[in-house]
Amino acid sequence: MLKHIPKKNESNREFIYRTLKQSIVEFYFIPGDKISEPSIAEELQVSRTPVREALILLENEGLVEIHPKQGTFVSKINKNDIKNFVFMRKTIEREVIRIACENHTPESISEMHEELQAQKVFLKIKDGRVSMFLLDNSFHRLIYEIADHGDSWKVLQKNGGAFNRLRTLDVLDPDYSDRRFQEHVELTEIIQNNKIDAIDEFVERHLDALENTLPKLMEKHPSYFS
Repeated sequence: MLKHIPKKNESNREFIYRTLKQSIVEFYFIPGDKISEPSIAEELQVSRTPVREALILLENEGLVEIHPKQGTFVSKINKNDIKNFVFMRKTIEREVIRIACENHTPESISEMHEELQAQKVFLKIKDGRVSMFLLDNSFHRLIYEIADHGDSWKVLQKNGGAFNRLRTLDVLDPDYSDRRFQEHVELTEIIQNNKIDAIDEFVERHLDALENTLPKLMEKHPSYFS
């Protein structure tokens, strides 16, 4: 099923790419689903060419697999992709948070608190959990912007398809808790109070997907992973 999102000031290819990517990451399409170019083109009222171009971009990000004469399928979540992404994220995030500790202003801290308030609201909404993934991304993107490394966040997101699907699956899980939110509160305090010595331990704990989240979700959804 395709998630319908508003079109921005962008080309058809960019719009289709965003729509399909969000649909895959938020599990409107699940791993193994077949994606029909003609159906997508008809539903979005576009030609098949930008659909095909968007699918090639998604294939490069590991979100779909294109098999000639068979079709295009949503890829399974690759464990090695998660492992590599977590390594990159941990390595980069330590430095980004350190710089954010030095660069933050009263205005940027206020923005962080506004992000936290939005997360707190959606935690209480029964069907609003998938929005926690988007709010989580927005919160971390803000930290990268405070550190003047917004482009680094964009590059990470191009390579984070497997990890982002894992996080979405986590927030949709019935056993999901507010631990991530509480860690975001802690991270805000680290940056606001320049707690440089607390960064390494926090990053290890916050990005613990391989140790905790992945094994639990693989057990619950074995057909989603490869």
